[in-house]
Amino acid sequence: ALLKTIIETRSPVRLMTSLPPHMLTMPPQLFLRFMIQQVLGIVETENFIGLVRVILPEVLHGDNPEMTSLLGNTLLRVIGFIGNYLETKMQNGELRHADMPLTTQVIFGSVVGVVLRRQILRDPVALEYSHEQIADSIVETVLMGLVPR
Repeated sequence: ALLKTIIETRSPVRLMTSLPPHMLTMPPQLFLRFMIQQVLGIVETENFIGLVRVILPEVLHGDNPEMTSLLGNTLLRVIGFIGNYLETKMQNGELRHADMPLTTQVIFGSVVGVVLRRQILRDPVALEYSHEQIADSIVETVLMGLVPR
């Protein structure tokens, strides 16, 4: 229970649970840019990186099935949140219909990839970009393929 609380208060889950409902009505380009910038602001803190350094070896070695399950469920909540937003926007015509789980994975994977390059590998090229530049690039790249044609 303590670990779950720590994960929820130090991860993007706290953003999802505290987001005012009117934010979900924002156009996709604005909402996703905002969310990615906020997520980067959370996951690039020392608190979060410290949490990753503790949890990742446990998950990789598979010695702690409870922790693996907790982390998996947390990731599924984040991915589900993004997916639900995209699905709603696809249904109301703001985005064209596409493979929602795959599109969600592309967005999620892009953010995770950038964070790994910046925070784990300390890649100097990736460190040069601001959160705004990263968010703009991900949103522009993904949404250009989703806008109605």
